[in-house]
Amino acid sequence: MIVRVAARLTAEERLAFLFLCPALLLMAAFIFYPVGTTIVTAFGATDKLGRVSGFVGWGNFRALGADPAFWQIFRRTFLWTALGVTVKTSAGLAMALLLNLPFRGRKVARMLTVIPWAIPYPISAIVWQWTYNSQFGLLNQFLKTTGLWPHPPAWLAEPRTAFAANMAVDIW
Repeated sequence: MIVRVAARLTAEERLAFLFLCPALLLMAAFIFYPVGTTIVTAFGATDKLGRVSGFVGWGNFRALGADPAFWQIFRRTFLWTALGVTVKTSAGLAMALLLNLPFRGRKVARMLTVIPWAIPYPISAIVWQWTYNSQFGLLNQFLKTTGLWPHPPAWLAEPRTAFAANMAVDIW
């Protein structure tokens, strides 16, 4: 015995599809189109304006893998991610455990932990830029005044200190 499925949708089902249309259009515009364009560009030959002029297959990926700068950037990105996630998670867990212990001033300490979250990013960026300023920054003045480092570096300008300085800001 063959059972036929009703070919017609009810009015309620048609209305449900109608309500889904805006979401599907937004997904097509903001997810599917960029992903598709990225795939076409990745496997295509592009000019300086980013226009695809032909298909090169895996050639772009082979060229990327042969570039030593790519591997340096890849290692730096991996290190940034690994350190950032590990330190933030470990420090956050340690602070949470410490702030859960009963001690005098615990409420104040808990309130102070909200400060990094509550400060808007532009204000935080200005404060960190001021802190790291090589001429009159708080960090360099502190290091000079205490004699810990008579000639501190330009933290954000020197390659040997820029990564650590930016990592400290990210962890903050």
